[in-house]
Amino acid sequence: MTLPGGLKGVRLTMNDQLIIVSPPRVKPPILGLEHFGLTTDDMTASIAELKAVGCKIRDEPIEMSPGTKIAFFWTPEGVLIELVEKKK
Repeated sequence: MTLPGGLKGVRLTMNDQLIIVSPPRVKPPILGLEHFGLTTDDMTASIAELKAVGCKIRDEPIEMSPGTKIAFFWTPEGVLIELVEKKK
């Protein structure tokens, strides 16, 4: 698959969970995984819950394509996580 900015990635589904593997979007050196994503059925409720427990939102939700929203947040421990809502 081709990602925004022309990056190439791989999309696969395992146990009904979408996994996207792509090159990091930050400059090297990178040690380990840059981020991973989780799905949600309700982006608005999930963002509110994350903020309530102390997570910092890096990128508020945006619509990537019709029916697909993404957002990024930092956990209190500094782990970057992508949140994805995909309406069917």
